[in-house]
Amino acid sequence: MEDLPDKKKADQLTTDEIAELEAIGELDHIFTHMNAMLAAQDAN
Repeated sequence: MEDLPDKKKADQLTTDEIAELEAIGELDHIFTHMNAMLAAQDAN
């Protein structure tokens, strides 16, 4: 996984790696949203 950003910069990702990187981005978005919801809940 650590190699994906470097390979992306070099425009050397395979189609599978592109899909993997997109999935990681989606998971990051989901977890960021969940953390924000939990933080807001704790603030109340």
